[in-house]
Amino acid sequence: MSPNDAQSTLDDIRRLQDRTRDELVGHNFSLPYALLMALGLFIGFASTDLPRPWNDVACLLGFGLYVGVTILQQVRQCRSSVRPRSLWVPTRLELVFYVGWAVSILLVFAAARTATWALDLPAQGTVAAAVVALAFVAATPLARRIVKAIMRQDSGRY
Repeated sequence: MSPNDAQSTLDDIRRLQDRTRDELVGHNFSLPYALLMALGLFIGFASTDLPRPWNDVACLLGFGLYVGVTILQQVRQCRSSVRPRSLWVPTRLELVFYVGWAVSILLVFAAARTATWALDLPAQGTVAAAVVALAFVAATPLARRIVKAIMRQDSGRY
């Protein structure tokens, strides 16, 4: 094998790895999943406006939908033609990103809830939940780019 053939083969491998990463991230952050997860967040956070027995039910339903969609994403990814080499175990940087993503959702809800309280709006939890759902959908493309960058840094796994 000549050096040019070896270089060409390595370039093909890198190109295919980039394509695999793009498809993995595109699957995890696709619009239908993002919309369902945003709906789950909306229901879960809006449940704070409901009376006592119903808020627990709505909270479990909403956050259950969010977690269920996340699990469905991973199951469908394992069955797709493009998948990681091994079972998905997040790297340290991926874990930091996903924890930060979750904390930012809570911070957006707290800030929106505080703003609705300061403006003395009715149904403060529902308004704040709508803000969270919209922010979640709007931030999904940014999250997609961040995860792609993280995956490129850890190029041996994908």
